[in-house]
Amino acid sequence: MKIKLVLKDCGTGAGGFQPGNTCGAGRGGGGGGGAGGGSAESRHSTASNPKTPSATLTELSTHFDAFTRLDVANNPSTPATTLVELSKDDHGLVRGAVAKNPKTPVATLVAMSNDKVGSVRAIVAANPRTPPDTLIALSKDVDVGVRREVADNSNTPRHTLARLASEDDDLGVRSAAEVS
Repeated sequence: MKIKLVLKDCGTGAGGFQPGNTCGAGRGGGGGGGAGGGSAESRHSTASNPKTPSATLTELSTHFDAFTRLDVANNPSTPATTLVELSKDDHGLVRGAVAKNPKTPVATLVAMSNDKVGSVRAIVAANPRTPPDTLIALSKDVDVGVRREVADNSNTPRHTLARLASEDDDLGVRSAAEVS
């Protein structure tokens, strides 16, 4: 039996030939030369680097790998329009990172306050840019973690803190609302 070694030039530079390299086939990212290709380590490094060009971050925001999209969502240089798109991502971790990003538009934070995942709503509630009206709505959330973040947010109106301090079922929420 003979074994055939396949060498393929994937445009990776420095020879570019790697045994068994499929040049990103089946990964949705293309070959080694573009933002979507190359190694996962290289892609994550690019996606998390604040000096990465906006166009590259936007391209990486559509990569099949959720961790790449997570890195883009966490990047403070990601354009607001890209963050708006990432706020609709299938993965809650990506949406949560969008809710933390200081460039996320306030209108997007308001929309994300209705996210199906409680931890994402809690991150919205913790964001200092979340408007008071949204915090009032989140103060009635079924998720105790969301209500705790509302109680800790300095933008929460006093009347909402008073209600949480006296009426909430959770001792942690009541305590946080009293201290705030």
